[in-house]
Amino acid sequence: PEPDPAPGGLRGRVVHVDRFGNLVTNIDLSEGPLPAAAEVGGRLAPFRRTYADAAPGELLALAGSHGFLEVAAREASAAAATGAARGSEVRARFAPTPA
Repeated sequence: PEPDPAPGGLRGRVVHVDRFGNLVTNIDLSEGPLPAAAEVGGRLAPFRRTYADAAPGELLALAGSHGFLEVAAREASAAAATGAARGSEVRARFAPTPA
């Protein structure tokens, strides 16, 4: 499925949960701006460039190796932390653009 526009960002879905509990979404980040954060399961994950930019156990959003938005938890499972599974809604939140 394709992501849908949503206020302040995009609404997509988890399309895969890997063996580490990382949530791979259908939100393509290869073109366009990077989000400020992602929201899944009522939890906010700030965008980080690498896992090392997050504290252990902290949720983070990042661009996966195939260019899609992923939600992860450093040294933990994002799936367990958020209760998300394949098909769960994910919202990419973009920072407001200056006027």
